[in-house]
Amino acid sequence: MCIDYRQLNKLTIKTKYPLPRIDDLFDQLRGDSAFSKIDIRSGYHQLRVKEADVYKTAFRTRYGHCEFLVMPFGLTNAPTAFMDMMNWVFQPYLDRFVVVFIDDILVYSRTEEEHDSHLRIVLQILREKQLYAKFSKCEFWLREVTFLGHVVSAKGIRVDPQKFEAVLDWKPPKSVSEIQSFLGLAGYYRRFVEGFSLIATPQTKLLRKGVPFVWTDKQQESFEKLKKILTEAPVLIQPEARKEFMIEFLKDYDCSIEYHPGKANVVADALGHKVVSDLRAMFARFSLFEYGVKKGETVDFELNSERVLCFRGKVCVPRDSELRQSILREAHISPYGMHPGGNKLYRDLRELYWWPGFKREVNNFVTQHFIRRLMKSYADLKHKEIEYYVKDYVFLKVLPWKKILRFGRKSKLSPRFIGPYRILKRMGPVAYQLELPPELNRIHNVFHVSMLRRYHSYPSHIVSMEEIEVKPDLTFEKEPVQILDRDVKVLRRKSVPLVRVLWHNHGSEETMWEPEEAMR
Repeated sequence: MCIDYRQLNKLTIKTKYPLPRIDDLFDQLRGDSAFSKIDIRSGYHQLRVKEADVYKTAFRTRYGHCEFLVMPFGLTNAPTAFMDMMNWVFQPYLDRFVVVFIDDILVYSRTEEEHDSHLRIVLQILREKQLYAKFSKCEFWLREVTFLGHVVSAKGIRVDPQKFEAVLDWKPPKSVSEIQSFLGLAGYYRRFVEGFSLIATPQTKLLRKGVPFVWTDKQQESFEKLKKILTEAPVLIQPEARKEFMIEFLKDYDCSIEYHPGKANVVADALGHKVVSDLRAMFARFSLFEYGVKKGETVDFELNSERVLCFRGKVCVPRDSELRQSILREAHISPYGMHPGGNKLYRDLRELYWWPGFKREVNNFVTQHFIRRLMKSYADLKHKEIEYYVKDYVFLKVLPWKKILRFGRKSKLSPRFIGPYRILKRMGPVAYQLELPPELNRIHNVFHVSMLRRYHSYPSHIVSMEEIEVKPDLTFEKEPVQILDRDVKVLRRKSVPLVRVLWHNHGSEETMWEPEEAMR
């Protein structure tokens, strides 16, 4: 069953998870002779939908309202989510003897003995993760297997013969869209056809904007030639990555390389001549560099059996700061490095690696690491948890969501800390039990040390838990609690008696002088 989720897909954030290229998957199958193919049964339905997102998969039928508990087909992120799950399940064995493409699994081995062990591992993983395969689509112990539209064997890779039937039965196109469909199908196997772009040129010209569709003998010849060549496509042999080989790229483009004499260019292009002169100078520098490398090979530099440049038998590390720092970290900071000093680290690494300024960079790395470690030890002394004692008074931090519940909607005006409260008991290394007032009797009185702040004033200055009534103009009525002092302010014609007032919900440092007449 496939539901139309186009509206849901428009609102869904697309997962940035790339699916593997099919040609990259086949590159690792060189030299293997034993294959097994496993197909996961209704793969998407074996992945549960998060409970909070189940309602998003709802759909209506004549039987009523339904929701998917497992991932349905048609969701935009379904392929990437399932591919991510399969990669996570087979992560330790990918690129070793397992190839995974969404719900298709290919197990490959060089010998039958290895294949027996590899196949057992894969089947055991499927059993442990409760992933079920469709037995009718599975094939085991094959010398030649059809996988992702290709036939894979020890000899190489070739096109699946069953795919030829659609190409052979294709009738000559009668519109631009039919040309696009044919070239789309044939282009999937273009790497099997030498000069594919040149053969398809008469057809691709009809795809250009503004060109009328006229099917001539040239297009018919190109059409028939492509059909014939695809049925005779050769077997591709994967390259040996550790040996030298050439890759041709220009053959993929619709162009031909021809010599153009300078005299034919009547209107000389100054910029073009400048580029040519720069290229000549660059070529001269490269020639001198190549001569220097060849000359240096006889003295210090050489290419080892793996075609890696070495200096006196040591690997030459390129000018890549991240790579060099990674080598130094692995040798110095790893659990097996035992943090050797600069001289010891240099003596150990110079047997394996070399680059210009090697010793200086090693010493700088060790010095900087020692300084960072020393500064870290000093900084850690200031990041210890505060310790409190029984009978100390502390403030309690109010969480934002608790502010709204306890102080109404005026969360910006609510206090960040309430209290102070007395510590009754220490509950473990980082928790304390507080003596809370009756209005907080529904709250558990044990708090983590991060929720507490030391109280440095008097226990009598208590911040009340009563709600402050704020007026629409953002003002509120203040209630006096106690008169702390009296004074008289003498003016030119009269004297004004003043009193120092302690207000409700304010501390002693917020007392104010008010006229005595206003406080009666």
